[in-house]
Amino acid sequence: MSIQADSTKKECPKCRLPIPRLAVVCPVCRSEIKEKPSRQKKWDRTVSVAKFVKDWIGFPAAAIAAIAALYAPARENILSLLGRDGANLRFEALRPDAISLGQDDTPVSAQKDKIDINISFLRAAFVNDGASTASVMPEFMCSVPDDNQRAFTSRYQLIDINSQKRLLEDVEVPTTGPVFVNVVLKESGLAEDGYGSTATLGTCEFRFSDKYGSKLLTLHLDKSGILQTDHSSGAVTTSDIATSILELDGAEDNRVAPRNRFCAGMLRGIRMDSEPIDCITGTHVIAIEPVYLWERGLQRALRQVAEFRRLAPDAAARSPGLILTDCTEENCVISKTEMELALASFSPSVTVWMCDEWVKSLGNCVRTDFTVNSK
Repeated sequence: MSIQADSTKKECPKCRLPIPRLAVVCPVCRSEIKEKPSRQKKWDRTVSVAKFVKDWIGFPAAAIAAIAALYAPARENILSLLGRDGANLRFEALRPDAISLGQDDTPVSAQKDKIDINISFLRAAFVNDGASTASVMPEFMCSVPDDNQRAFTSRYQLIDINSQKRLLEDVEVPTTGPVFVNVVLKESGLAEDGYGSTATLGTCEFRFSDKYGSKLLTLHLDKSGILQTDHSSGAVTTSDIATSILELDGAEDNRVAPRNRFCAGMLRGIRMDSEPIDCITGTHVIAIEPVYLWERGLQRALRQVAEFRRLAPDAAARSPGLILTDCTEENCVISKTEMELALASFSPSVTVWMCDEWVKSLGNCVRTDFTVNSK
């Protein structure tokens, strides 16, 4: 014999005694009974939860905290179990660029008339698609075979483009976004001459570390020196502008070639104080300038004569000298006339060598000694 619940009865929410199901007033305690539909009950519960979140936590913070609390540990645990929670580094060559010292790093009002040093560099980026931060060494190297199949290696370094100084600390590459860097050529030469080599010719090697220790990122080069995708390491290096890293030159000092051309057998590029002296002989401190900048050259020669006398007081006195180049028909005649008129009564004495564009040595230039009595 089974006892079945009476479907015609319900419990009074106040006195808990059985009453008729359809009753709206309890016949025992006389309290009103207002039955809410199930939809209304769900809505009330939702409203109460929303009020709690709004009053005590704030909905966005609560939602983010809940998602992070559930998702982040699970993701990290899964990646750790799979051995995939380290760094996954990529290097992207973006575009070549150059900076001219005395112009790009100088206010417009103080820029020079002639650029002496150009630094070519490569704008690039490190991207970390992994789960932990990568620390990248600020130097790397690339090796390719030369015409005789010998290993030719180029060593590169990362620099601070504002100061033109190389980075000393490792570059931290987080997982939150790319880190942009500037690459310059440090040196290059054959491996047999002490420049080293990558494990495989036609590759570039970057050393970095993550939570698992030191690692090596290897990128392949095509015949033109353009970085390619390395499928073994997952390093995607292609970009919208294909860039050959092998075409990157070092810092170019435009003053070196004229010194070698005109100052054979002399001291060249000796820095006394403010800037290097182009040439020093037993009788002259010489500045090399284009003929249209002869005034700038004279100013520099006079300043460097004074510096030489101050820093080497026991040495024989030197006179200022000018080697004026780029003497074409148009600018040479006008500039030469202006210079001769100005230096005719100038003191101290100045020696000027006028050099046509085709001459290969100082001996082929026209020398003029300007003294107070040389009218």
